[in-house]
Amino acid sequence: MLPDGALAERVALVTGGGSGLGRAMALELGRLGAKVAVLGRRVVGIVLDGTFHCSRELGRRVIERGGDNAQVVNIVASYAWTGGPGTVHSAAAKAGVVTMTRTLAVEWARHGIRVNAIAPGPVDTEETRERLWPTDEIREHLLERIPLRRFGTPEEVAHACAYLVSDYASDVTGDVLTVDGGAWLEQGMFR
Repeated sequence: MLPDGALAERVALVTGGGSGLGRAMALELGRLGAKVAVLGRRVVGIVLDGTFHCSRELGRRVIERGGDNAQVVNIVASYAWTGGPGTVHSAAAKAGVVTMTRTLAVEWARHGIRVNAIAPGPVDTEETRERLWPTDEIREHLLERIPLRRFGTPEEVAHACAYLVSDYASDVTGDVLTVDGGAWLEQGMFR
């Protein structure tokens, strides 16, 4: 999607980067020239507390340096605004991350820090095939609820992340880029 070297001289910190979407984003950012640091899995409060603490630390360091071209991309889910069965804890935490994303975008813009989020939909990975659609019947039922009639790929989410941290998105802040084949428009994939 972006030309080679588009993220040269950038530094990226990817939380949850050991597997799944985080791994795909770390690999794509590195392929585009960014220096990537990967953090493994958190046990308690990873969604809201972990996102807050990582964002705050990045913001503090950038602001102490006098501000520069820095970006934060948080991962949320569309059920943060649609709700969904069995997602109460995650939906509440992700809604908090959406609000935090928008608030920090306003507060930190004057320091040259852009803050956005990605809301991936159902992404086809080995883990999701095993846990979320382990049978052909469940898989087909979910696909019927996605307007594009397919699952996303980790690479597509990684491309969205690369776009948001690149200069091609230099006027984008406080936004949530939904990458879900239109699934959220169908009132959530698990309803």
